[in-house]
Amino acid sequence: MNTAASSPNLLLIGFPRCGTTALVKALNQHAEIRFCEPKEPHFLALGTKETIIKGPGSEAFDDEHVYDRIRWQALFGAESGSRYIGDASVTTVSYSDMAIKNIDKYCDDDCRFIVMLRHPVDRAFSSYLYCLSRGWIAGSFEQGLEEEAQRRASNWQHLWFFSWLSLYRQRLAPFIDHYGRERFHFIVSEEFTESPDAVLSDLFEFLELENMAIDTQQKINVGGNPRSKVLAQTMSFLRKNGFIRELIKSTTSQSFRESIRKKNLTSIDMLPETRSRLESEFQSTIDWTESLLGRELPCWKKN
Repeated sequence: MNTAASSPNLLLIGFPRCGTTALVKALNQHAEIRFCEPKEPHFLALGTKETIIKGPGSEAFDDEHVYDRIRWQALFGAESGSRYIGDASVTTVSYSDMAIKNIDKYCDDDCRFIVMLRHPVDRAFSSYLYCLSRGWIAGSFEQGLEEEAQRRASNWQHLWFFSWLSLYRQRLAPFIDHYGRERFHFIVSEEFTESPDAVLSDLFEFLELENMAIDTQQKINVGGNPRSKVLAQTMSFLRKNGFIRELIKSTTSQSFRESIRKKNLTSIDMLPETRSRLESEFQSTIDWTESLLGRELPCWKKN
């Protein structure tokens, strides 16, 4: 491993709604790690072709989408003095064919991978809640599950891929087969929430870095049902206007925007019959994950 990186050599490739934003905020506090800004340029997943993302929330996706290779590579130039410079686009795991080609072509030959995993049923429902919290209305969770294949075929953005992105074995196998298990470090979202210092210590060991004290207290990107759907939809509408979106970003902090959004949310539960069905469907995914990690995951055992 080079003492300083000049091209991306650390990729947080997935999964959405597993705490990746919180992890990036934590890792950026380490003196030897810097992730690009925006943290999810999506270049590796979608390459240089201008794929048209559709469905509710597509404007938020396109806001950070960097199609141009030169623009993408420029995101890392200012961080060339760091030992690790990273891309945290969790779309990467959704488009393995394109992503692997671009990783081979544009990333460091010794690139390392971080993957965050969450109970697959909870991950799927959290993705729905996040979409709901943003005012992206497209029916119930159950309707989303039923229409998911059609939505993927129509190129909706990845946050609507509830079941598909919770099938960890299918999504990860192309990457592991191509790069080898030893280049991957897996973090269980529930363990990161419960014991962040221990999880980060293990990650720093994998990266061969000095352990450092990291602040992991801030909670971000919380999902839920909007108390005021009018407010949620108004905020979604404003985000569609590029000028207004940039004005809001330049005049308010992320923590302030997040606090306003959270105040408008209330929690909702999955229908018991839906959870029961999904837990059965995802049992093989849970078994595979435990085999991959070489240990049981008590935090994934539902009462």
